[in-house]
Amino acid sequence: MSPEQERSPVSSRPLQQKNARGRRCVETYDFRCGCSYSPKAIPSQKKKPHSSDLNSTNSEAQKPFGMMTNAVLLLLVKAVSSSSSGDCETRVLLAGQTSSEAVRLEMVRSLVDDETCPEELRTDAATLLPVVELWAEPLGGWVPGSQAISEDGFLNVDRDGNALSRSVFPEILNLVLPFDVETYPPKLRANSSLHEIWATYRGRALIWVPVQSGLLEAVYFAEAVPLLETAFEVYPENELLAAYLGDTEVPAWQDCQDDHPKAPDFFNALHCVLEKLGDLVAFWIRDRQAPDGSFGGGWGDDVELVRWWTALTVAFEDEPTIAAWEKLSESVWELNRFERGYSCDTSTEDPTNADVGHTAEESSNTVVEMIKLRSLRKTHFASAADVVEDAWLGKAWRVFEIFRDEWLSENDRAFFQHETTHLKCSRGEPNDPDFACDVPRHLRALEPVLFLYQLLVEACLGKDDECPAFVATLQAEIEATLLPWFETYVAATVAEGAGCKDAGVLPAALVWPSGETARPDTLWFEPGCHVDCVNLTATDRCHFAVCLPADIFAFPDGHSALMKALALVRHLARDQQFLEPARALAQLARTYELYEDEIRDTFGSRPDLGTALDVGRRARGLNQAVAVQRALQKEVQATATEFETELQDGASNTYEHFSLVGPGATGAEDFVGDHTDLLKVDFASLRSALTRHREFLTSEVRYSDRVLSLTDKFLQEAGLVDPDLPVPEQDEFNKAYQVLTGDVTDSSVGVAPLNAVRWVVDPRHFTALVLRHDATSFVTQLFSYARRRKRIGARFLRLVPGTYVAKLVDVNYRPNATDDGDEHEDDDEDEDGGEDEGDDDSETLFEKTFEVECFGEFLSEAATLYFHVPPGKLLLLSVHAVDHASYDSVTDAYASPTTTSIWDGELPLEPRLYDRAATACDAPSGDNDIELLIDTATQAYFDNC
Repeated sequence: MSPEQERSPVSSRPLQQKNARGRRCVETYDFRCGCSYSPKAIPSQKKKPHSSDLNSTNSEAQKPFGMMTNAVLLLLVKAVSSSSSGDCETRVLLAGQTSSEAVRLEMVRSLVDDETCPEELRTDAATLLPVVELWAEPLGGWVPGSQAISEDGFLNVDRDGNALSRSVFPEILNLVLPFDVETYPPKLRANSSLHEIWATYRGRALIWVPVQSGLLEAVYFAEAVPLLETAFEVYPENELLAAYLGDTEVPAWQDCQDDHPKAPDFFNALHCVLEKLGDLVAFWIRDRQAPDGSFGGGWGDDVELVRWWTALTVAFEDEPTIAAWEKLSESVWELNRFERGYSCDTSTEDPTNADVGHTAEESSNTVVEMIKLRSLRKTHFASAADVVEDAWLGKAWRVFEIFRDEWLSENDRAFFQHETTHLKCSRGEPNDPDFACDVPRHLRALEPVLFLYQLLVEACLGKDDECPAFVATLQAEIEATLLPWFETYVAATVAEGAGCKDAGVLPAALVWPSGETARPDTLWFEPGCHVDCVNLTATDRCHFAVCLPADIFAFPDGHSALMKALALVRHLARDQQFLEPARALAQLARTYELYEDEIRDTFGSRPDLGTALDVGRRARGLNQAVAVQRALQKEVQATATEFETELQDGASNTYEHFSLVGPGATGAEDFVGDHTDLLKVDFASLRSALTRHREFLTSEVRYSDRVLSLTDKFLQEAGLVDPDLPVPEQDEFNKAYQVLTGDVTDSSVGVAPLNAVRWVVDPRHFTALVLRHDATSFVTQLFSYARRRKRIGARFLRLVPGTYVAKLVDVNYRPNATDDGDEHEDDDEDEDGGEDEGDDDSETLFEKTFEVECFGEFLSEAATLYFHVPPGKLLLLSVHAVDHASYDSVTDAYASPTTTSIWDGELPLEPRLYDRAATACDAPSGDNDIELLIDTATQAYFDNC
């Protein structure tokens, strides 16, 4: 083997390795064997002519096809396609070697149309054509109204109507079922010269389906990888195949080239992330958005795209991105099922997507974001009618009315809860008893209501005596219905509950109508409020579903968001009881840490599932709840002591730690630009991840809610790349949003947005790190990557009314320092026509007094400060009130709660270590493996056919 082959990062099969039991793994990519795989080289077995055998006078044709530019390759394609000889096998070779789907489509179409090609080849090409069109021209399959349910769209449904999620299944099913499960793409004739090209599509489809569903990944991958390896052996110059098999060098995605030599590494990494994010978002808008606003993944999945766009859409006023999101959102709400104000009509839907976790995505992701992006930026509200009639706040109000009139009911314990996880828009509609639960995930449906409540309460911060009456009226109406629902969860948390739920544990569900935390035959952490089904089409005469024992509402689903919401409601309602679940969880977490050694000796690597100790070990949602509590407490300058341990002990690389108790909060890094803790784990990692496999984030994506998933859900899960390889993660994009806006919360969930600023500037030329902020101050670092002096606007969203002074200084100013030749000429004028104060060559570049009329932008336009910044300088912008309105009533509420705590907050210090097998809490654990799937499928076949 050549040295070049030795260095190849692509893995080979079969592998001669031993698993933990000593069994030698010789099976081709046998995941069930349990071996770890090391990358090796695949020797090129040229069963077909190599690219160098092509007779071409163009030197570009001698290059590997994967390395050719698309323009050059398309010219070659057209020349071959139009040749009088109709070199059919050459076109097959071109189709296999190229990484360009457009070129492959051109070749396959030419084979179908060319009557000089053998009839068998033309037939195979015609069979293959729909899946090639699906990959190369997904928008070509769009027709108005084609997107119906969450996972069906033009990205994953071909022009013949075959949906990947319901057509692609592993061949292993045919070994045990009494019928053949049809193969997609349809198989070609034996020994077809297009077989390896078919394998590239079959292999990729087998990968994307479990990446989306999360079911039976190993079984799907075990068939997919050998197919791709077979194709790669024949077409070793296809870079896309190499990438799917673990080559992290191709296709190349160039790193950012415009790092500024004067910018700290932190800002260069953040700038690169924003540049790459802009490139990805531009692709999805330009190449994937249909005329109706959809992105091809199905409405329910398309609305999840914004979860990783917020560093552009919310942190900046990036109009093209906002317009694209508005187009999608408006189309969602034009669907017939939203006629009553929520996605209630599920009669034509897949029942597995009719639960609140799925239906709430379409309403909440659109309404909450469009209130931020459009309603608050365009309209200022002067009456209740303004709110109810607004395009997006009105939708939030309609969800509230449905919640009040149709969803909320009083249970047997005299608390208020939802009756079902499958929400209806009329109490007259029957409820399936299998779904008769209230779960934390119901908060997803209520996010627009909670956000409207937050806006109403905060609108009058510092204006208690001047608050419009309609604000207080709407606020009181929402509180009367919303707060009792949260109180139900507080009461259920502090008490022991059915299904062995310990006191101090936030429940996973509340059964209707009993209000218990579990049914008689279930444990609290597996409430059984949902059954997930996999639909299989076996034959023309038989359609059936295989139902697995999956529970999407099992602990800790929805707990983080609910904990965060409770911390927000504690602030809005000025009521201490809503913080009790966070206090209890903090106690459990500290108890677990105190007795960790004893717990490990008793239970091994973790405490027994479902006990209070297990909950304390996970502490799911505590960090976000504590961050919201401290941020709001600090905002109104109340004495902050609670949760000090949790904050100080938190990871130093999180923005919450940095801005609430770390150097951002203390001012220790005001004049430092490195911010090593924030950089090294997140932005440097994300920047590295965005230098490879752009196609995996763009043209290869088949499901719009899994854009960021292929590397970790497939390449790492399958052992094809280093498990420590940096991958693009939503949390890291959220970190970019946080540092730009000062929000300590997770922007991917529409609960408790606390963004303090919005920037009016091109995001390609600007970065910022908000160090700290409260109701009367704001401090941030800035760095401009523009070539010239640039005007910037800052809209302040969390300052109380008053008079403020803003000051911009050069962090690294040195008197008499020589200029480096950067251009400093203006390319804009001040918004108000005024002149900037200060000088680019002085320490203080700008100082100005301005007024804030209202908190946020509900009652008036956000307070906006315009100023100019020179390029290539690290700057510090500080804003402080010289005179501001009083908000003592809010501050005092932290010292003197308006409601007495319903729980004393004391937990037993001794851990409860019991033998589950000897208690009523014991329950057998179910298996969810391939044998169970096959047995259930077989039984379903005989029952239904």
